[in-house]
Amino acid sequence: MAEKKTDDQATPQGTETLTAAEKPKKKRKGRKSGKVNKMEGVRRALAELGSDAKPKDIQEYVKKNFKIDMSTDHISTYKGDIQRKAREAAGQGHVKAGPGRKRKVAATPAAVLSAVGNANGAGVWSSEDIVAVRALLKRLGGADQVHALIDLCK
Repeated sequence: MAEKKTDDQATPQGTETLTAAEKPKKKRKGRKSGKVNKMEGVRRALAELGSDAKPKDIQEYVKKNFKIDMSTDHISTYKGDIQRKAREAAGQGHVKAGPGRKRKVAATPAAVLSAVGNANGAGVWSSEDIVAVRALLKRLGGADQVHALIDLCK
């Protein structure tokens, strides 16, 4: 370790040797310096408000406590990232929300028409009724025209 020079041992200007204690300290950025970035602000807000906090509530907390402006979309993205990383750290890995939406099975025309009922009020459509509707669709050019015709009949 370098020893501190006395006035008797003066060195030329600019070549002085400083001890570690005498060196100016560098300013640090991030968590250790007390300055909070956006991600850390959202982390702290979630710790304070809970994981079910709404982005609007987090936005107000971050603005009030850290003077950081963030959009709710940005907060929502950070919140999702934080929660995903927490799940992965807990050993759960990638957790899928569910099996997804099921596709609708196309109903047969007879099933649709029998569910609706027929004009006679009998509740059952005959094959002739189905053929007539199909011919009408074909002649008019599509369902939009048939709907327009039905609306006229109301």
